[in-house]
Amino acid sequence: MPTPTTAKRNDDRMISRDSVATFALAVAQLVSWGSVYYAFSLFVVPLEQTMGWSRISTNAALSCGLLVSGLAAYPVGKWIDHGYGRRVMVAGSVLSAAMLLLWSQAHSIAVLYVVWIGLGVAMAATLYDPVFSIITMDFPASFRSKITQVTLVAGFASTVFIPLTQGLVTWLGWREALVVLAILNLALCVPLQWVAIRRSATHQTNTGQRTAMKAINAAATRRALRTPTFWGLAVCFTAYYATFAALTFHLVPLMTERKVPSAVILFTMGIIGPAQVLARILWATVGRAVRPSRVGLIVTTAFPLSVVILMACGTSTFGLAAFATVYGGANGMMTILRGTIVQDVMWTEGYGATSGLLSVPSNIAKGMAPLSAAAIWAFHDSYMPVEWAVLVVSLLSAIAFMAAMRLAPSHAHLNERSGDMAALAAAESAAEPKVPNLNLQISGAQVRELVQIKALLTASGLPATDITETHLDRFLVVHNPGGAVVASVGLERFADGAMLRSLAVAKEYQNLGLGRLLVLRAEQMAMDEGCAQLWLLTTTADGFFRKRGYIVIDRHAVPEDVRQNAEFSLLCPASAMCLHKQLGER
Repeated sequence: MPTPTTAKRNDDRMISRDSVATFALAVAQLVSWGSVYYAFSLFVVPLEQTMGWSRISTNAALSCGLLVSGLAAYPVGKWIDHGYGRRVMVAGSVLSAAMLLLWSQAHSIAVLYVVWIGLGVAMAATLYDPVFSIITMDFPASFRSKITQVTLVAGFASTVFIPLTQGLVTWLGWREALVVLAILNLALCVPLQWVAIRRSATHQTNTGQRTAMKAINAAATRRALRTPTFWGLAVCFTAYYATFAALTFHLVPLMTERKVPSAVILFTMGIIGPAQVLARILWATVGRAVRPSRVGLIVTTAFPLSVVILMACGTSTFGLAAFATVYGGANGMMTILRGTIVQDVMWTEGYGATSGLLSVPSNIAKGMAPLSAAAIWAFHDSYMPVEWAVLVVSLLSAIAFMAAMRLAPSHAHLNERSGDMAALAAAESAAEPKVPNLNLQISGAQVRELVQIKALLTASGLPATDITETHLDRFLVVHNPGGAVVASVGLERFADGAMLRSLAVAKEYQNLGLGRLLVLRAEQMAMDEGCAQLWLLTTTADGFFRKRGYIVIDRHAVPEDVRQNAEFSLLCPASAMCLHKQLGER
């Protein structure tokens, strides 16, 4: 049996490995963003000068790539959910390198469009969405901090790669510069992703378990499509990224139309990148204890505020600097918000596919918005109507986010009441019934049943992503005559007691008293281990537990080690009630 010192040493090594893996993914993101997305603008003029391709044609190729990226986001997310994250990202980096090499040999505009169709698929497989999905799966208890760390490093992609790419084009020529960028993808991204991304546990399970895990993710995705919160977020992100893309690609010509001096334009553009990084640092330090839903309200209102500042400031250097600061800061935090809000207000099962579905309209909007803004400008021969359009759509984004947050607590946690503890409270009478003789067996959970338990909890709308094989030592399950898991309850042990969690009963086995029986067995198991008290979180079933001697307490009255638990600090909503019971009391 390992000693406390040995266990601490192992934990330290695990934390160190996780930190190295996170940094490796961050560096890969920096290269992927810098070599594909940010480098594009630096090839437009050389292509125009050497190949005679118009800027409209080359920018349309980029828009085509963004559209393809949007369409590919959902299947990529599904593959990641099924455990192929490492293969997806490595293949994406190889594809990026292949397309950059093909671009370096292009002699017709048709080849450029083929290149950007391929790069669209590659972006869907290598940029933020896939890496956020993988981090959520690999680090369910710390995904927020790790996503923030990745964005902090990747936030320097434009700072590093714009001057690097410009230097390569100047020193070597545009074709050779593309070859160098391709080599960077092969030499850095591929090995970093292969080493940093864990091999999915689904490859170590049998076919039945893999099928069950796919069913879990598919059910979570279908549930998302029935959730108003999902559609509110879809409208929010689509509107936001449409306005951001339109303003980003037209900001320099907009200021040029106002006759802003070139030095002031460069100064304004130079503020945006550092403002993004500083905003992310602010979130990682001051705002780390604030839920993304609250930060999101600030972010989605800051963007339209920045547009108002831009419209009012004219050619003022101070005004444009204020705009760039607010604009860059909003986008910097939006990246983290986009990667964490689904887990915060919905659930983490099927996150890759759900995130992919959210990305489809927003990525398509990214591709269409610059062209739409150009059309508005061409019709009016002025950027003022474009600014008004951006302001109106950004306000729509803020309103949609507020609506999504208002709907989130009631829908995300109450909509699947059939297996929730609330359903047990409503279905069962106050008397303590005996379980009918249906040949149901209660026993300790087995490792091979982990996928079944997670499937039951997901169908019941309860957190499941943080549960690992080590948790099953203190889980009880009920089997039907066919051996399937139809009910569960678990304990998590802490220094001063234990946390009661994961109480779920399949719909067809409710109203039999299984919920009460499992709670009694779990309490007895806790007392057998010397636990003097239990804590739990519930959104709606406080009445059920009050009848069994539990009392509502303030979260801050719970010991610190319990509050650091993943379910307590991350997975359950802030609206969940905390209950406590001193064991031995009835």
